[in-house]
Amino acid sequence: MQKVMMKSQVWLITLVCLLVLTPITSVIAAGVEKEKVNYVSLGDSLAAGQLSDKTLGIGYAGNIVKDLEANGYEVNFSNKGVPGATSTEVVAQLNAQELMNADIVTISAGANDLLRALDMSKIALFDKNYLNPKAVSEMKNTVKIEIDTDIETAIDMAEESIVGAAGKIATLHITMETLEEAVKPYETFLSDDIKEALTSIRNDLDHVILKLTNIQEAKDSFVMGEESSRETLGTISNELGSISEGINKINNAITTINLEIDKLPITVPVEIVEAVETVNNLSLDIKENVDTAKIMIDDALIKLDEFDERIAEIDRLVVNAQEVQQMLANLPNKITEAGKNTAQIIAAIKEVNPEVQVYVLEYYNALPYLSAEIQQFIVPLLIALNDANKAVADATGAIYIPTFEAFDGKHEAYLPNPGDIHPNEAGYREIADAFMSKINESFPEISKPDPTPEEPKEPNEPEEEPRESAKQPESVEIVLGNSPVEVFAGTLVTIKDTQATIQLPEDLPSGTMLQIMLAQVDIQKGLTQSGEAFDFIFTYPVGDEDYKGEFVLTLGVTGEHEGSSIYHYQTEDQVWELIGGKLEEGKLTATVSHFSMYGVFTSEKTTEPPSKQESSTKEKPINDDQGTADKEEKENNDKIITDEEVKAEKESQKLPETATNQYNWLIIGILLVLMGGSIEFIRRKSAMMK
Repeated sequence: MQKVMMKSQVWLITLVCLLVLTPITSVIAAGVEKEKVNYVSLGDSLAAGQLSDKTLGIGYAGNIVKDLEANGYEVNFSNKGVPGATSTEVVAQLNAQELMNADIVTISAGANDLLRALDMSKIALFDKNYLNPKAVSEMKNTVKIEIDTDIETAIDMAEESIVGAAGKIATLHITMETLEEAVKPYETFLSDDIKEALTSIRNDLDHVILKLTNIQEAKDSFVMGEESSRETLGTISNELGSISEGINKINNAITTINLEIDKLPITVPVEIVEAVETVNNLSLDIKENVDTAKIMIDDALIKLDEFDERIAEIDRLVVNAQEVQQMLANLPNKITEAGKNTAQIIAAIKEVNPEVQVYVLEYYNALPYLSAEIQQFIVPLLIALNDANKAVADATGAIYIPTFEAFDGKHEAYLPNPGDIHPNEAGYREIADAFMSKINESFPEISKPDPTPEEPKEPNEPEEEPRESAKQPESVEIVLGNSPVEVFAGTLVTIKDTQATIQLPEDLPSGTMLQIMLAQVDIQKGLTQSGEAFDFIFTYPVGDEDYKGEFVLTLGVTGEHEGSSIYHYQTEDQVWELIGGKLEEGKLTATVSHFSMYGVFTSEKTTEPPSKQESSTKEKPINDDQGTADKEEKENNDKIITDEEVKAEKESQKLPETATNQYNWLIIGILLVLMGGSIEFIRRKSAMMK
């Protein structure tokens, strides 16, 4: 019995030592590990994150990941989104192993089933009136009346000119006969050139009269609207052209006669001179009438071609409307197929993972810039697709995520590119918010555990290497005036088409957004802008609104380099405050801690104003080396004080370390007392029995 007692005492002492030496806090710390969430994104270009400028962003899926991480989860993310994928192709994306381990699956599928079945170039030309034979007949009749009126007007004007030319041609014929009779007594004095010119005029005039007769016959046979009308007008145009050429020859012959008359050795009778002048004037008038008539006839021919083109365009639009009608007739089958594929996707997911949360996206109107008439056809089809997906989601236990109304009336804000169906970052943020409103119900924010002291490490225990974070871009380019974009710690921000850059701090809070605008404030007297000036609008995540860090700002100097410095705009005093900066290669660089507006200016007096301490104590000047050392020491001291203050603040926010341990030790103490009492009782009883 004594051996049993001895063993019990040894066991008790060992137990006490183990309890004392085992750090209770290590047990508590073990429960602090983040809860993991496996997220799979399935679908088309929306799941992939394609932006309105045709580049890839983080999309709604990336925003969901960020929100889950903000809720306190460690997210294992797999994005299976493929731009242009149909619902059939999304089915082919399914990976049983990934889905088996998934906690969240989001789906956006079906829109491309419709888009591939639609030819948007034909949709843009669609007009339902072209499906109505009566309306089409009225369109063609309207065109015919319009063109016929124009042609008749042209022909009437041409006929008026032709009649005028015919009368003058008859007068010219009579005048030529008079001229020929007048020169007969003087034939012996006439040169061969004059005789040849008179013969040429007679022949050309006979040619003109013949062509005029042909025109009159063609006019008599012309009937508006008949197939022969084009040929008839063509004949008239050709004959008018021939008359014009004949008149040109007559004019040339008259010019020759006038030149040769001056060379004659006799005085030419007045009646011959007057006859030559009359022939010349008549030929010029005839030429003008004929050319005018030809222009009118040619215009009538152009109108006939226009008529043919407009009628052909109506016929093309009729065919286009019929093709679009057939497309629309086939779309219900596409919608049904898309709904079946969505059901197949969800069924495949649930088969391997019945507990997974599945979320199905409702499509917004991606074609808001099309005409209202086309919207009457597109919107009902989109609603039908959404209804099919919602019915499947409701039937399979998936959660339907509406976005149609969220985008309605906001297409300029979320869909800025009329030629692209994808949203910008703001639009994807809106979609992510719609998802998170439901996801948060199953994956709410995890409350942070009470801070506990870290377990001391063994002297030779190596420190755990930090987990490699997701790869971030080395630089981000921002366009002036655009919407805010996300920026990342340690990256270089450039401003498009400027010299300005910002090197961001390594400890910049995750989720920081940046928008850059042109600085638009008055410049106080004594300053002249000599470089770039911008308004930097940083938006930090919740909890980090007062963040300050070391930003390296570079601004281009566009004016005179000498005397240029970086200035910071003080909004309270509404003045530009000197910052300074180092000038290299036409650019100024300075380190700043926070942002509003910064710009490059020159001042009549560029000396930096004294600090408050210098102005109050009036210290004597010190040498540059000492001043630099004092400045560095002061900055270091300020930094140490700041770190200590932060540390003290954090320490003050900790809960007392004994709050939980006191109860543990109390329970252990009670157990030890009970065990000790039991052993003592057994020992005494044993002694009494002896």
